[in-house]
This record gives sequence, C-alpha cells and structure tokens, in this order.
Amino acid sequence: MLLKDKVVIVTGASKGLGVAIAKACAAEGARVALAARSVDRLEHVRDVIEAAGGP
Repeated sequence: MLLKDKVVIVTGASKGLGVAIAKACAAEGARVALAARSVDRLEHVRDVIEAAGGP
C-alpha cells in the first residue's frame, strides 16, 4: 500500500477523474478528503469508497 498513513485531498471529487483518483488513493491505503460543489454526489462517492473497504 503505497499511500498508507497518508492524507490525500481531492477536489472535483464528485464525478469523473476526481472520483477515479479518490477511489485509487483509498485503494492504496490513503485517507481521502473529498471536495466538490455537490454534497449529494460527494456522499455517494464516500459511500462507494467505504463499501470497498476504504479508510
């Protein structure tokens, strides 16, 4: 896990490339802080990351 014990801030995390980056970082062990304008979409991304076993 390359990013274990690291914190990553992802802006534009509610769709597209931002979602992909957030998921990839979480899969590598990072704690991910998500930022975007759409709270509903951010909550969905958070739920997807948590369901996949992300921190």
